[in-house]
Amino acid sequence: MEFSYEQRLKFDAPNYFLEHIAQQLLCYFQDNSKKFHYLNLASLEKHDIKYKFQEKELFIDFKIPLYHRSIAIPTGEIYVTGGIDPSNKTYAINKVYQLDMKIPSLIPKMHMSQARYSHTLCFAMKYIFAVGGVSDINEGYLDSFEKYDIDFGEWIPLSSCPTKSIGSSLCNYKDRVIYKFGGKMDNTGFSNYIERYDILKNNWTLFIINSENQMFKLPSLMNAYQINNEEIMVYGGSINEGQCRSIFLLRIKEYMKNNEAFHEEKFREIKMEINAPGSFWLHPIMHENVLFNAQNLQIDRGSELCHFGKKRVLICNSEIWKDL
Repeated sequence: MEFSYEQRLKFDAPNYFLEHIAQQLLCYFQDNSKKFHYLNLASLEKHDIKYKFQEKELFIDFKIPLYHRSIAIPTGEIYVTGGIDPSNKTYAINKVYQLDMKIPSLIPKMHMSQARYSHTLCFAMKYIFAVGGVSDINEGYLDSFEKYDIDFGEWIPLSSCPTKSIGSSLCNYKDRVIYKFGGKMDNTGFSNYIERYDILKNNWTLFIINSENQMFKLPSLMNAYQINNEEIMVYGGSINEGQCRSIFLLRIKEYMKNNEAFHEEKFREIKMEINAPGSFWLHPIMHENVLFNAQNLQIDRGSELCHFGKKRVLICNSEIWKDL
């Protein structure tokens, strides 16, 4: 079946969170504060359009690091990783915390192997994967890649990425492969690369996006999600000061040759666009065939808070995008 630019989005993916989880949170931690914002998807009524983040003040003796990254995993646990200490903005930190919603507070976990900020996270198999970012504002971007074993509570260094980047997008594909899309690259601007990581083999493959436009570059800070058995949707992001609406589809064909598995990818932009241009720091969540996103909202750069310290809920049901 040939890829068509006119093809409509097809959502056919299970819920991100396991069914029995009571706290199915689309959430974020506000930089340089002690505030946690969340929306419990499990308690939403169907067709409820009054989606609004609730807020809790965390009982912690420090402020949330600047440019950290956080992730909620399918079992409901929520982790905060890396960033820049607001009291010392020169270096990244490698601290990791798990949210305790009952108190609410942050519980220290084993540090990452690499201090980093502006990195990217995703969850696959039983691991949290962390890639790229920056460790020192006077040094370049990172190709460092590692995973956190949930069961054993330890970070394990992995094969380095082919490219050094910040603001790339990671997507789990069938718990076997992780795709890395674009991002801002060290010294060379924005990327037109897609990188494929084989989880079991611990190796990377890099390929260049073929485009009629020789100047084509992928944005940074996009979101990416496997929306059906053979397609990943990649969307939004930013290039320099411009915010993007574009939607791309990566179609993956899997086949066997000489008893070895191979992948063939086709990457195309489709005519549909997201309704609100912008960037993302947080992994999207599929819930009842609706894709929920926490999109960055820029606030006053002169504020004490990070200038992307607020989010809005952006959803898509494969046919309509809504900014709620």
